[in-house]
Amino acid sequence: MADAFLAQWPKDKLKLASYLAAGDFDGLLHTAHGLKATMGLLEAQPVSALAQRLESVAAFADATAADGLIALLAREVDLLAEALQQRSVGFSGQI
Repeated sequence: MADAFLAQWPKDKLKLASYLAAGDFDGLLHTAHGLKATMGLLEAQPVSALAQRLESVAAFADATAADGLIALLAREVDLLAEALQQRSVGFSGQI
């Protein structure tokens, strides 16, 4: 699961920025929803909660709030990804 997340996160991070720039709140909502589920599976509840907030903000097409949440979510997910990558070194890349 973690390996799939680590491979997908850079793509999702770009999607979030692209969807916001294009005003595509439906795309933003769906990407946030997927991140919420993935973070839940990884038991990263605080990050899952941020993704849920972004999902709600996207549903109301609030670009200003979405921008701030994307920045915060990206920072937190980047930290999680870094921790998972460091952890995987001791397990030959398998988590």
